Amino acid sequence: MPRFVHYVSSPDGFRAARSDLLTTVTGLPAWGRFIVFVLSLPGIVLIGLSLLALAASIATLLLLTVPAYGLLRRLADWLGGRGNETLPDQIRGPVSRPARKVEATVID
Repeated sequence: MPRFVHYVSSPDGFRAARSDLLTTVTGLPAWGRFIVFVLSLPGIVLIGLSLLALAASIATLLLLTVPAYGLLRRLADWLGGRGNETLPDQIRGPVSRPARKVEATVID
């Protein structure tokens, strides 16, 4: 606990903790560093597998939705472009309306 209080209360808190960690790991003999590396391998493998799963899920999402979007877009164009009538003005584009002047008074 006193070490934690020292890290939190010092101005270089995180840097001091990082420096102490690196010093203790690099201060180990070669066989000790090897054991720490071997014990960290499962975590490294799990991080790699989770990144691979993320990439696979994004690829699956794109493989399923991009062709469906293209097909539905072509189908809507073939049916006469129906569906654009229900879009709000902000999505279709700017609407040309005459500008109005507004007077305002600022009170401090």
